[in-house]
Amino acid sequence: MVGTFATITRTTELGRQTMSASNEQLFNLEVFIGVEDGDKQELQETTLQLLDELRYFDIESADLIAIGQAPQGSKVVDPVILGAIAVAVGPMVLTKILEFIHIWSLRREGRRIKIKIQTDASTSLEIDVPGVMSPVEVKNWIDTLSKTINTKRQR
Repeated sequence: MVGTFATITRTTELGRQTMSASNEQLFNLEVFIGVEDGDKQELQETTLQLLDELRYFDIESADLIAIGQAPQGSKVVDPVILGAIAVAVGPMVLTKILEFIHIWSLRREGRRIKIKIQTDASTSLEIDVPGVMSPVEVKNWIDTLSKTINTKRQR
């Protein structure tokens, strides 16, 4: 199976702040995509599709997560973690992004999503995006996540 989830122990450095978000603290998310019974090509295409769709939202940034720099003089772009996207969002957009990622994961069978949310400099929250849920269950899931995130951030 391609896209096995792994915990990344570094904090994603995202810093493109715009005037609209300069007064609010950003949430840094790392979104990890898994594709059951898929190959690397399908995982890459799925990742790029989600990345493209996330960029339609009012977010600070969304990029593939790089694992380093390509050797100097090579014609390769910086290597990335297959199936991983870094997203920086303001608090007002966080719940919409979580709702969207859940809905997006249901568009095709076999997609699995794990999200790591950096709640502050030293604390993060890792969640597996659940499968099929009713609209009420989705709302309750998002509300619970939001409360948990805000509680961790206030500590």
